[in-house]
Amino acid sequence: MLAAAWSIELKPAWIGKHTLFGPWTGWLFRFLGGIPVDRRSRNDAVEQIVRQFEARSQLHLVIAPEGTRRRAEHWRSGFYWMAHKAGVQIAPGFLDYQRKVAGVGSAFETTGDPVADMDRLRAFYQGLSGRHPAAFGPILLREETAI
Repeated sequence: MLAAAWSIELKPAWIGKHTLFGPWTGWLFRFLGGIPVDRRSRNDAVEQIVRQFEARSQLHLVIAPEGTRRRAEHWRSGFYWMAHKAGVQIAPGFLDYQRKVAGVGSAFETTGDPVADMDRLRAFYQGLSGRHPAAFGPILLREETAI
């Protein structure tokens, strides 16, 4: 992901658990774009990132909302609420392993209607293949199942 971002001259930022940013590794992770987030307070992670957007003149935050380790029945919604509350656009990115291509789609502003906004993302990701297709879950926020 970092190589793909650097190839289009984008300096991506990413979120990591605050404990990763210790005295020996913190400088390296920050240099590579890492932003430490204290996740002990459940909803405060969104607010911590919103404050980062407010404090910086430019921030390209890269988030994998599906997760990285195993199949999930829904995407984590933090990426959506961070973008919505900070008033920034979402630009969906992809690594299509089957075709061996990477890219970024058209950015869009969230509307506050998670279903409509997720419909845009579902359409974008249609036909793309991840590294482990069997582990790819539905493009769905937990909030959408409660509606």
